[in-house]
Amino acid sequence: MFVLKAHITIGDYTFNQVNNVSVVKSVDLLSDTAEVKLPMSAFFGNKEVGFERKQLEQEIKAGDKITIVLAYKDVIETKEFEGYVRFLKPNIPTLTVECEDGVYLIRQKQINKNFRKTTLIEVLEYIVEGTGIDLAADIPEVNFDKFLLKNVNRNVNSLDH
Repeated sequence: MFVLKAHITIGDYTFNQVNNVSVVKSVDLLSDTAEVKLPMSAFFGNKEVGFERKQLEQEIKAGDKITIVLAYKDVIETKEFEGYVRFLKPNIPTLTVECEDGVYLIRQKQINKNFRKTTLIEVLEYIVEGTGIDLAADIPEVNFDKFLLKNVNRNVNSLDH
């Protein structure tokens, strides 16, 4: 018999039990996403220091790092998702935590840049600059006479060229 196991880390908190987890990975989407449903509150602590009930909506914030490891006990264990909390949806009795992979980081800053005689690699390097995201090694050589990033939040869907 297979026994499902979850190990989810959000910021400084670790959860081994959740109400529901779903992870969406697709080559048709810009980013991978995850949704975690937790109870509205949980007890934290141990026998030595005691336990304290905390409202998770007050403890989990947008931008917190999240890692989702799912497993069948004693059979397989896989990191299914790594990313960031996008937003929280409180809906008694559960708190839904909406998450996005590294694309979350490149959506956080408004940018303006006018490129002349540039390449796709140069544009992408500018977009991910300072995010810690590494570009793939096999980006094709594409040249642009001009490429304009005007008041965009680094969301690839809003780029003009």
